[in-house]
Amino acid sequence: MKKVIMVIVLFATILIPVYAQPVLIIEATPKEIEGKPGDSVTFNVTITNVGNSTAENVTVFVFNKIKGILFTQGFIRSIPPNTTTNITLKAYLIKPEAGVYKLTVVGKLGNYIAEDYLKLKVKSVINYTLRIQGPVMVIYGRNVSMIVSINSNSNVLLYGNAKIVILKDGQVLKEVNYRPMIKPWEAWSENIIIPRPEIGNYSVIFSANFYNRIKNTTFNFTVFRRPLTYEAYFENGEIIVKVTQKGTPVKNIEVTIGNTTMYTDENGVVMYPVNSPGTYLIRVNLDGVISEKLITVERPIVVPIVKNSSLKIKVLDSTGKPIKGITVEVTSERGTFYGVTNEEGICEFNLSEVGYGKIKVEANSIKYLPSATSITIKPPLKQEVETSTTTTTTTTTIFKTETVTPVIKEGKKIDKGLIGLIIVFIITLGISSYLAFFRPIVVEDKIGRYYFIKIKAPRLASLKEFKYEKLATVEEAWAEKGTVRVEGNIVIWQIDKLEPGGEATLHLILA
Repeated sequence: MKKVIMVIVLFATILIPVYAQPVLIIEATPKEIEGKPGDSVTFNVTITNVGNSTAENVTVFVFNKIKGILFTQGFIRSIPPNTTTNITLKAYLIKPEAGVYKLTVVGKLGNYIAEDYLKLKVKSVINYTLRIQGPVMVIYGRNVSMIVSINSNSNVLLYGNAKIVILKDGQVLKEVNYRPMIKPWEAWSENIIIPRPEIGNYSVIFSANFYNRIKNTTFNFTVFRRPLTYEAYFENGEIIVKVTQKGTPVKNIEVTIGNTTMYTDENGVVMYPVNSPGTYLIRVNLDGVISEKLITVERPIVVPIVKNSSLKIKVLDSTGKPIKGITVEVTSERGTFYGVTNEEGICEFNLSEVGYGKIKVEANSIKYLPSATSITIKPPLKQEVETSTTTTTTTTTIFKTETVTPVIKEGKKIDKGLIGLIIVFIITLGISSYLAFFRPIVVEDKIGRYYFIKIKAPRLASLKEFKYEKLATVEEAWAEKGTVRVEGNIVIWQIDKLEPGGEATLHLILA
């Protein structure tokens, strides 16, 4: 009977195969760990191999992925059968939100996984920082822009009060309140603008209260004005404005010429090209102080005068006064010739050198717009000279001069014609005196293509609402006083008021 049982057991052993494999059991301790942001916490992991073969290359790690937390992992090269191995893992609490997290600790061997669980409690932390960003020194006339911000270093939602107080020399100017709501580890900010504050010392106090955690910070700034100066002038076809501070160029200064606004460059300069004569208004913003200046740009008047074999070029300004030191350029078929005007504004050329025909005349100066005109000069006629013998008789004539003294004899009647002549003289004198003292005087003059109309107010009365119309086709028209407009072929000049004895001139360049 015993033999039969032994045979059956042996046969069963042969029929049922036994496999060798590792079996892992994992346990994490302690079951609850806790910490706050910035901490690192550790826990132990025990792994037991209850199988009948060695477990090789076992990886131990936390399966969960939690924002703001980093976990270490472990590696065990081998665990023999019925052997226990311990390993320590660590959790870095960088920026986690407050709460309780369930962690799954895993031991992995190939496709085989063993698990255990523990709890991680992240404590609440309430902390934040206040910041004010802005300029320390502010130039007068500009807006002041600042940014106030709250940066949360908390792992809970911040909800509370914030306040901004602006003071000037210790006096409260403005107070603003806010109710910010800030998510964990995020920020809140607000842009504060103070429009064109006055010169002085300012303080900005920024405070906040979250869950009775009160903080505040202070920022100070000063508004000041720089000692700026500028010069404005016309040169080489441009109006130039240069702004300096004690001789040092200043950039980003606002300059307005006409309807164009510009800003000075790193050299403190603005350049505005000019092509037409006239008066230009310059406005410079000197740290909130607006300074204005008028710049008159002229185009000189070029008047060619031909006399015998000489070509004289006379250069005048807009008032008819001669300009000294103007470079005159005369171009003909023979080439280009140069000269400079004298004190009378005249520059003279010899036609035997320049030649005849069409001649172009240009006047150039850094202080004026370029001016040019053309003239055609006909060559002189050739005369035939005959040679002959002539007898000349010289006659001397003697003239005798006598002085006659008129004598009015007694008893003779006075000539009525003489009396009439005297009366006419007296009437003419009275009329001229009336015109000089009570009536305006208008004088017209023309030099080549240039036409001048000069108005002079009476000596004893002002001239009001003066209007003058001239039928002419012109290229340019301007006046020293009043307004000028061109309507078709009619030039209209109007002056609201001219003081007694005052003068004004209308300048026309005929087409």
